[in-house]
Amino acid sequence: MSEITYLLVTIISFVLVLGIVVVVHEMGHFWAARWCGVAIEAFSVGWGKSLWEIKDRRGVRWKLARWPIGGFVKFVGDENAISAAPTAGYADPQAKAAARAQGILQAMPVGVRALVPLAGPAANFLFAILVFAIVFMAVGRDVTDVGALAPRIDAIAAGSAAERAGLKAGDLVTSINSAPITSYAQLQSAVKASPKQEISLLIQRDSVQLRLKAIPDPVEQIGEDGKSQIIGRLGVQRVPARSELAFERAGPIQAIGLGAQATWRMISGILGYLGDIFTGKKSADQLSGPIGIADVTGQVANSSLGEGGQSAGARAGGWIGALILLAATLSVAVGLTNLLPIPVLDGGHLLFYAAEAAMGRPLGQQAQAIAYNLGLIMVASIFLMATWNDLHRLIERLTAV
Repeated sequence: MSEITYLLVTIISFVLVLGIVVVVHEMGHFWAARWCGVAIEAFSVGWGKSLWEIKDRRGVRWKLARWPIGGFVKFVGDENAISAAPTAGYADPQAKAAARAQGILQAMPVGVRALVPLAGPAANFLFAILVFAIVFMAVGRDVTDVGALAPRIDAIAAGSAAERAGLKAGDLVTSINSAPITSYAQLQSAVKASPKQEISLLIQRDSVQLRLKAIPDPVEQIGEDGKSQIIGRLGVQRVPARSELAFERAGPIQAIGLGAQATWRMISGILGYLGDIFTGKKSADQLSGPIGIADVTGQVANSSLGEGGQSAGARAGGWIGALILLAATLSVAVGLTNLLPIPVLDGGHLLFYAAEAAMGRPLGQQAQAIAYNLGLIMVASIFLMATWNDLHRLIERLTAV
């Protein structure tokens, strides 16, 4: 595959994946608003000058804009497309009643105003659950017993005991300390039981048998009983080949439950990482922005198209399936990010509405303006940090020998 083709596939795939996620998110806002009687002015996929638009019978302008990154739902009465202008509320009951009759969002009860921003992230999560459920029904969940597989080494960690011992990816371990082994679980068990102790490994490398000495590194592990113990670690990984994978299909109800569990695991992982950043346990170098997302999308898309021995239809189907699955994964991250309590994001709106519900009145316009400006600075800072991380990783990969 040429570099031009790779780049073209990456751009098209990135626009499609981002478009799916944006439409899902904004549709959440749209349908919640329509259900609550909020008047909607426009639904736009992309930003900037409108390339195509049509007005429906309710007066909503459906737009496809020039820059296909992001999108928005604009409500009647909003000062800008992201509903991020300070609002004074309605002190006069008659004016409020008239505005409500017109469907003005800011005149609606605080519960309605909270539901509309909440519905965007909720739609992202529901979309992910649905996609994962379909995968569990159509393909099944991975029930591969890695421990029962042959004791082949597929990956070696840099600086690990395995690397120091001279082990290589593809090596098949046939015995440890002269005792024959036939499964990866036996290799794991022997290594764990030998922290800082030399072990003798008989390996098959292509058509040659080699005997190597390794000293597993000692690491602390918390057992099921909650007690700490020191075990050995070689620093190797077993990655099952496609022919070794085992899948078990789920029924519709079970699949939805599994989809919800998979979505929650992703949410918990993201929240845990963000918590570690704020507590100083981890750095923010894993944060990604549009460049990183485009890079991953390109790798996934081109990999799904680049497999040989398949018909064009099968490759196109694999490409579409890979993009939808990637969109579901990204949808979880987008939904959770939008729930962060930062003004200009959905979570910021919810924070304002929570304060209004507690005080019985909206925050002052000056306080809102300051909060929105701070929110913009925070979002811009996070974006710049994520972009720097993306560029750093991309340059490292491109310059790696």
